[in-house]
Amino acid sequence: MKEFFISECSQQENKIITSSFVVASKQVKAKKNGEPYLALILADRSGQIEAKMWDNVDEFIAIFEQDDFLKVKGLVNKYKNRFQLTIHKLRRMDEGDIDFTDYLPKTTKDIGELWRTLTEFVATFQNPHLKSLVELFMADSEIAERYRNESPLALDLLIDSVELQAPDRVCREIFQIYREALNNIKKHAKASHVVVKLSQDDSRLVLVVDDNGEGFSFAGRFTADELDRLRLGPISIKERTRTVGGVLTVESNPGHGARLTIEVPLG
Repeated sequence: MKEFFISECSQQENKIITSSFVVASKQVKAKKNGEPYLALILADRSGQIEAKMWDNVDEFIAIFEQDDFLKVKGLVNKYKNRFQLTIHKLRRMDEGDIDFTDYLPKTTKDIGELWRTLTEFVATFQNPHLKSLVELFMADSEIAERYRNESPLALDLLIDSVELQAPDRVCREIFQIYREALNNIKKHAKASHVVVKLSQDDSRLVLVVDDNGEGFSFAGRFTADELDRLRLGPISIKERTRTVGGVLTVESNPGHGARLTIEVPLG
C-alpha cells in the first residue's frame, strides 16, 4: 500500500517520507563542480512533484528510466514556495509490487452519472453506422468495467470520423478484432495503457490498437502473409481481417509494446 501521496505534501513539510512514484521525467544535470545530479519529476494519482538527488548519483543513473516506478526515501521541503523532494535513497520497483491504481488520475465526479451522460450523448448520433458501432463498444463489458472501476489498464478509444459508412458486417468484424486484441493484451502483454483508434477516409476503414506492453516475441513490422510464413502472429485476428478483405500489419518492439493496424477497403 502506498504510504504517501503528493497531495499530502503540506502535512509532511520538512519531514522524511518513504513512498512509491512513477517517473514522469528524468534528467541528468551537472552541478557547478561538474558532478552529476538527478532532476526528476515524480507523479502519482494526486499530482506531480519536482525531485532532486544530489549525492551518490552515479550508482543510480542507469538503474531506471522515465516511466519506471520507484520506491523513494527523501525530504519534503519547499523551494521558491513550491514543494519539492530531496531524494536520499531510491530503487526501481518490481512489477509485482506496483498497484497501478495509485498512479492513474481519478475523477472526483460520479462515474455512474458520467456513464449515463455519455450514453445519452451517443443516443443523439444521426449517423446510424457510427451510432451502432459506438454502442457496440459501450456495450462491451471490458470497456464498461474499465470506465466504471478505473481498471489499472488505461484504455483510450478514439473515433476520428463522424461520417462512418462501413457496412454492418464490417463493423461487427472490426469490433470482434478489437475484442480479440484487447483480450490478448490483457492476458499476455502486461500493458498499462492501450489506445484504440478508428478512422475512415474515402477508400478505407482503419483500426489501430496500440499498447505499451511486452510486445510479441519478434521485432519489426510484418504483414499477415509474412507472419503466416513465419508461423507467428494472432491467428484469429488474421482470419477475421481476411474475412472482410482487409490487410493486417503487426509492429512489435519486444519489451516496449506492439501495434496492430487493420485496413479494410470500402466500396
